[in-house]
Amino acid sequence: MPKIVMFALALALAAGAFWSVVLTDPPKSEAATATAKTAASERSELASADQCVTFGICP
Repeated sequence: MPKIVMFALALALAAGAFWSVVLTDPPKSEAATATAKTAASERSELASADQCVTFGICP
């Protein structure tokens, strides 16, 4: 077989293996949920600190 046919066959096999794994067991990220919770708590702390300086209302 010509080299280009072998390359195309190998590429098709690799792509098929990749997509079969991704479709049957997709990757899941736990970092996104942890980051969102941390960012929300940091924003609330920053907001109270800004209000304390700006309005003189300190907790």
